[in-house]
Amino acid sequence: MAAVGTVRESQGSENSVETESLARFAVEEYNKKENALLEFVRVVNEKVQVVSGTLHYLTIEVTDAGKKKLFEAKFVLRGDRR
Repeated sequence: MAAVGTVRESQGSENSVETESLARFAVEEYNKKENALLEFVRVVNEKVQVVSGTLHYLTIEVTDAGKKKLFEAKFVLRGDRR
C-alpha cells in the first residue's frame, strides 16, 4: 500500500465502472461550462493520491469535432459515498 500523500498509478482501474463514470461526468461538466461538444472515448490513465479522501487524476481521451484529444480532470472523493 502506498504512503498517505503519495501520488501513484492506479493499475487497471481506468476500466472500472466508477472511474468511467467520473470521466464521463468530467466531460459533461466541461461541456456545460465551456459550451463545448467534447465526446468521451475512454480513460487513458488514472493516478490516485490518498489525502483526506482520495484525489483522482484522470487522463481522458475525447473527440472534439472528430479529432482525438486528451483531457485532464481531477476529483476529490471524500469518505463513504453511499
